[in-house]
Amino acid sequence: MPNAKYRQEKSVFERVVCTFKRLRVLDMSSSGMHTVPSGISELRHLRYLDLSFNYLSCLPNSITKLQNLQTLKLTYSNFKELPRDARNLVSLRHLDLDNCNDLTDMPRGFGQLTSLRTLTRFIVGTCSTLSELKDLNNLRGQLEIDFQLEIGLPEGQPRRTSKEAEEANLKGKEYLQSLILGFGCYSDNKKGGLEELLLEGLRPHETLKKLFIKGYGGVRLPTWMSFLRNLVEMKLYYCNGCKHLPKIEQLPFLRTLHLESLDSIEYIDDNYSCSTSTGGGNEDEESLISSSFPSSSLSTTTFFPSLKYLQLEKMYNLKGWWRSKVAAEEDEQEQSTVNINQEEQQLSLLPSFPCLVESQMKRCPKLASMPLQPVVVKLQFWQVNEKVVRQQFSLVTFSNLEDLKICDIEDLVNLPEEAFQHLTSLRKLKICNCHSLTSLSRGMRHLTALHSLEFYHFQELDLSDGDDNGMHFQGLTNLTSLHIQGIPKLESLPAGLQHIATLQSLSISECYNLKSLPEWIGNHTSLQHLSIYMSDKLTSLPEGMRRLTALQQLKIEFCSTELYHRCQKETGEDWPKIAHIPNVDI
Repeated sequence: MPNAKYRQEKSVFERVVCTFKRLRVLDMSSSGMHTVPSGISELRHLRYLDLSFNYLSCLPNSITKLQNLQTLKLTYSNFKELPRDARNLVSLRHLDLDNCNDLTDMPRGFGQLTSLRTLTRFIVGTCSTLSELKDLNNLRGQLEIDFQLEIGLPEGQPRRTSKEAEEANLKGKEYLQSLILGFGCYSDNKKGGLEELLLEGLRPHETLKKLFIKGYGGVRLPTWMSFLRNLVEMKLYYCNGCKHLPKIEQLPFLRTLHLESLDSIEYIDDNYSCSTSTGGGNEDEESLISSSFPSSSLSTTTFFPSLKYLQLEKMYNLKGWWRSKVAAEEDEQEQSTVNINQEEQQLSLLPSFPCLVESQMKRCPKLASMPLQPVVVKLQFWQVNEKVVRQQFSLVTFSNLEDLKICDIEDLVNLPEEAFQHLTSLRKLKICNCHSLTSLSRGMRHLTALHSLEFYHFQELDLSDGDDNGMHFQGLTNLTSLHIQGIPKLESLPAGLQHIATLQSLSISECYNLKSLPEWIGNHTSLQHLSIYMSDKLTSLPEGMRRLTALQQLKIEFCSTELYHRCQKETGEDWPKIAHIPNVDI
């Protein structure tokens, strides 16, 4: 017998069917439904049906009798298959299957739905084949093709063929704007060769603007990627077997490039063959460059002419953008020494990113060199080789840079003064987990536009080592926010901070040896928020706290018991110093 929940849901539908038989639009999204009663087939005039965000494990086959239905939305549903007679929905134009992650197949005959304009996801499973897409040439917007199940037969004979991929006729879908090709967790190196054939056959129309490829197991990506002239965004991720990338630096409209978890890639451009002189200029310099780098990269007018956003992430074997001939020979001979000055000289003469405004290099521990990024506005180095940091700052002035993050670079010992001299536009600076860093750069005094400064987790950094380091803060005339965390050698605040009249927020945490706050803290008459967290040796507050008349919030957490008692309301010795603060949390 049907359970009570089913009877209740069925009764709701029965009332809808009886009362609104000529209903055109029905939105049952986020209604907590577990089943769709078969009586829905009575709504013969229904044009729009939204069943998204429910607990549906299946759809009744009777839903396929809604031959006037044009839009069916099933986003975030739990069902594993579509109704077997889905091909009968002859008027269907929009089918939204986003985040239907349990869906493992498409019904046979799905390709007969030639009126479809929106199909967010197509599953290549046991029943469905890529050829079902052949006549769906009205598709527009975004299409995800998901190879959900095993591609080969149990006997090891390929069930999918490159011919089947060509029959999908993606080349004929000129209205398609975005294509996602997902090979899922079933992809591995054993099927990599077959995936290469399939991917080569899935060539889209040249009007495509966005291309995402995930979970691909092949060694090479398809050659057609170099000819997508209208491409604006490209993302490749979890393509662990891929060792070679296609030539994409000349795509005229590419604005966003995201490469993530391409474990086998050592160089973005792996070609280091010698080239002939292009004529003009210093022949010795050209000879030096052409012997070390590919001739295809020499033209500055065609090197990523429109690229604005670049992200390299979790590429644990990536060493650089170009493989130089010198590096190749060293790899073969297993030598570890590199002529850094020679490489920097070569790179300074090579093409740079002409329009790049945001660059992220994250979790690429071997990355030692990159093309120059002269106009970048946001720049992040996170878990990369310290050589790439030094290379970039020694060759680029970064006069447009506004946001800089340097994190998790174990070998970074110092930040040279020249690295900061030209950062006149820098507004945000975050440096964290660089445990070999012993001192700040003298160049920090040039950061006159800086608003936010964050230091996190340094074992060797000593901010209070005399006034030498402290005085570097004097030039920060626009600093409004300062966060210091995890610096065990910090015993007192740097003296130079007392001259920053603009400071509005100060946070100190996990500085276990901080013994006191200076009297001059009262000079920060603009300070509005002060937070101190996990500083065990701090036992009292200075008299200068009384002068912080703009302070709106004081938070002291996990510090000494003595400090807690001294700050207790009415009975604590330090309470009169902070009684004027509206919000005190100790």
